[in-house]
Amino acid sequence: MRLDHLLSKIGLYVEHSSDVEIIDMALDSRKVTDGSLFLALQGSNGHGLDYIDEAITNGAVAVLYDQWSGELPIDVPALKVRELNTQIGFLANIFYEYPCQNLQIIGVTGTNGKTTTVHLIAQLAERLGYKVARIGTLGASVGSHKLVGLDRTTPDAVTLFKIFSELQSLEVQVVAMEVSSHALDQYRVHGIPFEVAVMTNLTRDHLDYHGDMDSYGRAKARLFCDFNIRYAVLNSDDVFCKKLADTLSDKEVVTFGNLANDFRIHCIEPTSTGSRIGLSVRGVTSSIELPLLGEFNVQNVLAAVGAVTAIKPQSTDDVLALLNQLEVVPGRMECFKTQESATVVVDYAHTPDALEKALNTCRSHCPGEIWSVFGCGGGRDSGKRPLMGRIASELSDHVVLTSDNPRFESPLKIIGEIRSGMTQTPILEEVDRSKAIQFAVKTAKSKDYILLAGKGHENYQIIGQRTESFSDRIEVTRLLKREDRGAQHAS
Repeated sequence: MRLDHLLSKIGLYVEHSSDVEIIDMALDSRKVTDGSLFLALQGSNGHGLDYIDEAITNGAVAVLYDQWSGELPIDVPALKVRELNTQIGFLANIFYEYPCQNLQIIGVTGTNGKTTTVHLIAQLAERLGYKVARIGTLGASVGSHKLVGLDRTTPDAVTLFKIFSELQSLEVQVVAMEVSSHALDQYRVHGIPFEVAVMTNLTRDHLDYHGDMDSYGRAKARLFCDFNIRYAVLNSDDVFCKKLADTLSDKEVVTFGNLANDFRIHCIEPTSTGSRIGLSVRGVTSSIELPLLGEFNVQNVLAAVGAVTAIKPQSTDDVLALLNQLEVVPGRMECFKTQESATVVVDYAHTPDALEKALNTCRSHCPGEIWSVFGCGGGRDSGKRPLMGRIASELSDHVVLTSDNPRFESPLKIIGEIRSGMTQTPILEEVDRSKAIQFAVKTAKSKDYILLAGKGHENYQIIGQRTESFSDRIEVTRLLKREDRGAQHAS
């Protein structure tokens, strides 16, 4: 596509652009290839133009940039664009030839539950016969085929529209994607024609970025207010969602939860494999078995039901009949157990609210004692550390404090800040996460539950500048196999 043609679509012009052919677009100089348009933005740690030499060397043939007042001694067409970050989605949409035209796109936001809800939406829609893509924390996938891994919950706009273009060629019909508050605040999803927006909840997280809960909430609300969505699927039990619903008179609002008009929970009973719920769907009550642990997972299921029935309203009965076939999302209240071991639950809970809900869920299923093994991420909201310490000490019988991506902070300092909120002394403080998990698994009794919180699906540990291979799921599987072999040998 010619550069002048691309820019004219959003009312821009740059000299000497008529003979420049754009073959690709990139925001990262390392991803620039021959014929790329390099989009250079001001970031929190520098400007894209700091890497202009690398971009030109890699093949950039033109540059759009923002917020730069210095000289730009380069030999390719360059244009300063005011609020460039708000235009990138529209440019990418044009460049990739409007790839969303035949896609029904469902955006899921909220502090907790995004990944699970997206995967549940995909499972239900697939069972209804749709070809479905998932985009989020676990990467971009169609069915069991992973297209690409992602380093952020919601990637940049160029990456997203490139993915949409591939999905169009694969004849995908429905896209369920996670939408983070950072992505909304930074306009990464600008230009995406969302049809359905889902809000799971709003609790404390990312205040290191947003500053306060009001700013955090405003960022989340953009998915509902800044896009021409048809349906808003909201948690009736969440205070923020209730306030948000009052501002959406021009949308069709679908509610789920204990106070909902559409998908109302009457009761939840823990079972050996999940939950049994009494559910009222627009006045009609039924009992449903769910193979997922926890009240919050019931909320996630109903958020998914609300989204899927929004795009296919006549499918409600079919969707409800599928709920007992749902599968656990990797690293989301995922249980591991042998005959002799405690039940080990691996979950991504890394906020105070998520940790509280995960521990309460374990308690409702556990005939023995509760163990929590967790840490807090370095370089992130430090104010939540003592809050999570308090919750763990109040809801666990035994607490093991360890590391969870300490980055450039001292793991012992982070552990100390968690401990400052605790009302009981941790049974162990162990920086080495592998040793911490091993201690809990070896010490806990067979009727106990061990919650490994914070990492979930992650397969790495970030320590300083190093990213080391590490997975709670693999670690537990290895330990339980070893323990099981030992028990068999002893018998």
